[in-house]
Amino acid sequence: MKNQSFALRPIPKFGESISSVMLRAATLNGCDAMEIWRYVYIGREHMLRTHLFYRLDYDFRMVCFDKLKELLGISLDSLRSLSFFTVCSKFLDSPFQDYDRASTMIQSAIEKGKRKYCPLCFKNEKVFKLIWQVKSINSCEVHGCNLISHCLCCQSPIEYKSDNMCCMNSNCSSYLWDVFEYGDISDLSLDESENLARWLFLINPDQELTRNYNGMTMEKSLALKILYVAQNQENKYMRKNVLGIGQTITKSLVSFIRGTSENKKVNIQLLFDVLDLSSMTIEEFANIKIPNSYIQSILEIKKRRVELPQYCLSEWCENSESSTFIFKDERVEPRNSKIRYPYYYICPNCFLRYSYHPASKRWTEIDNRIELLVTVRKFAEEGMTRLEIARELKIDFFKTSELLGYLAYNQLLTEPIARRFIANSVPCNLVMLFKMLDCDYRSYHGSKYKLAKELFMWDLKTFSYYYAHTIVQSFFVNKVPKLKKPLKKNRNIQNEAEECVSKLIDDNIKLSLSKVAVALKRSEGTFKTYHEIKGIVRTAKEKQLTEKLISEEKELRKKIQDFIEIHDANKRILMSEVYVYLDRKRDYILKNYPELISYMKSSIKHFNNKVNKRIVNEKVTLIKSAISDIEVNQTKLSVATVAKYLGIKYIHSNGYKHIKKMIVQEIDNFILLSNKAEAVSGEISDDKCLNIVEK
Repeated sequence: MKNQSFALRPIPKFGESISSVMLRAATLNGCDAMEIWRYVYIGREHMLRTHLFYRLDYDFRMVCFDKLKELLGISLDSLRSLSFFTVCSKFLDSPFQDYDRASTMIQSAIEKGKRKYCPLCFKNEKVFKLIWQVKSINSCEVHGCNLISHCLCCQSPIEYKSDNMCCMNSNCSSYLWDVFEYGDISDLSLDESENLARWLFLINPDQELTRNYNGMTMEKSLALKILYVAQNQENKYMRKNVLGIGQTITKSLVSFIRGTSENKKVNIQLLFDVLDLSSMTIEEFANIKIPNSYIQSILEIKKRRVELPQYCLSEWCENSESSTFIFKDERVEPRNSKIRYPYYYICPNCFLRYSYHPASKRWTEIDNRIELLVTVRKFAEEGMTRLEIARELKIDFFKTSELLGYLAYNQLLTEPIARRFIANSVPCNLVMLFKMLDCDYRSYHGSKYKLAKELFMWDLKTFSYYYAHTIVQSFFVNKVPKLKKPLKKNRNIQNEAEECVSKLIDDNIKLSLSKVAVALKRSEGTFKTYHEIKGIVRTAKEKQLTEKLISEEKELRKKIQDFIEIHDANKRILMSEVYVYLDRKRDYILKNYPELISYMKSSIKHFNNKVNKRIVNEKVTLIKSAISDIEVNQTKLSVATVAKYLGIKYIHSNGYKHIKKMIVQEIDNFILLSNKAEAVSGEISDDKCLNIVEK
């Protein structure tokens, strides 16, 4: 089908899908729809499968529209309007560039395993409509009847690719438009009617969902309009007034609009949820205009006001009135107060955490640690042990030991009591030892102790005393925590790692964390602390491995075809011979290329069928020759004589059952032909006698 166009070209009907047009074109021109797909296909060869025919209706990067335009005589705009490209173009400025987003969004919304259709519409128009394949639509938009996915004659399921628009069951093969009666008709509910209206709007190429605001992309403009509608169309953005959308999604959408994040983007379900909440039709949503005041308010990034610290509130702090606090721009949520501090300060002398209470605006110690330390000191002075104090205050035993170590190090206990909690000696390389623990300030005290016990054989009393040391506390306070999101100062390293990974992939170098570290002239241990970089390398390695497997599978397929071409045409192929030629074991292929096994089996089966057919034809020729020679020699014709002529001694054994059957069949055919010949010759001689009498 190279460089040609169809003489008979179907005219697309309203709402028809592109796969339906190709099926009708194949029927009109006496070819298979797969031949058309193969001609216009531009993707990977392994995706050319009958059960993937549904991809034609949404996967617009698998079809060369220029070839299809020349073949069917349909304009490019008309061809694209026959697929779910129209839906994607309402969410994205360029669905071709954002192909992955568009593909994922549509795949989750459509039915791929079967073909749905309305029997009454199909009887009149003989086309498959695009909207019928939407999962949430189960009723016809014209007749209101339920959509079906089976043949009405034999109840066989209808596959997405139905040859000649007929049932695939060979015992039925009735056309799908042969409908005599169909009574499964019911009135559409309000929700079904609304869902139909929404999808008809999205599929219609002439409808516009939103216009671009302030030079934003279509997706950002759509996110802006969704927030505006969810906030009941107020003039200024207020996050607390947004209804029907979770707080996390709202914040992600705002960050996406401002261009500070790419995490959350708009999809069909989010749009429908907002329409349901606001009781608004999709046409009303499309006609809404967002005021400039709302756009400016959402784009405006408010600068957070940070209150200046006051002074340390602990009685034992040496510089309580003149301490220079360490500022931490991290959110803190204490367990008891159930409030969230936007930031906090750390005293560099006693290492207590302070901040302003969000409600009362008062300078306070946020962990309630001062009161807890005073209470623990009181119980310790009364002679209570660590376990007794933990039970009395109902706090963790490791937490109690940490507090007692803090009191002992800061000399807040009297002399006879302090001896029970002071270590005998302090190592000079204490910070180096704690660096080896590989934990941060937020780690549980018990977890830190277990690591220290495993590495240095410290007991809990010794560890708690060392942990309270000023240089150890300073180390943990200044250490970069292992956050889920990278800090601003670490983003540059992450960007460098991403560029390095891309370059290594382009150079076809096998990825690993150590190779990325060497390329950036950094230590591998540095990168191990960055979970984001490890995730980038891991994802890239998986992608690289996938591409390698795809490339190798193509080579193996080519090798299979080469083996079939060079193989002896008179000998059957064994699977073991193919594995030897490919230099791959069966388990390896089965694990990495499960589809290759079926391809190999089908190719070998096709070749062996030809060999078997050739062998059978040769045997039939020999049997016919043997029968002719036996007849010429006027020998008694029988199965045994024919078999003996062929060199077979024990023809009646089970091993020659199939050959015996062939001999019997050919003898019957020979006798039948001989009888016909004698009958014809007898009629001719009777005619001659009659002519002589008349003369």
